[in-house]
Amino acid sequence: MPRTSPALAETDFLIALLNEADPLHGAALRACGRFRLILSPYSLVELDLLVLSGRIEVDDPAEFSRDVIRELRVRRISTAPARPEVHARAWELREGGGGAGYFDSLHRALAEVEGLPLLSADGAHSGCGAGWIDLRSV
Repeated sequence: MPRTSPALAETDFLIALLNEADPLHGAALRACGRFRLILSPYSLVELDLLVLSGRIEVDDPAEFSRDVIRELRVRRISTAPARPEVHARAWELREGGGGAGYFDSLHRALAEVEGLPLLSADGAHSGCGAGWIDLRSV
């Protein structure tokens, strides 16, 4: 099946893809086969902060980052460019009473600005104006 439908992937997808023990690892692999995936650039920052904070433990952060790059290349996952207008929409999402966190608001805002459905296991994205693909259902 050709990967024709694009989707914007966020951090929970990336973590599931990288971690074979993650319950969503299989879904992440299936998503790679079904969609033309574009990774939110904010996922890379979020992943770095998770490593920096110790919530994700790695022996060598630089080598881990190189492994992430290799995995994205092997899976033919591109990275969306950061766009300044995303930040204005992210502020609206955070202040709109929906309780969107910092990175969630950036991922969702980017999806809406780019007009791409957001691939995520987080049901908070179900109201994404560009659509939401539940990673758990892939």
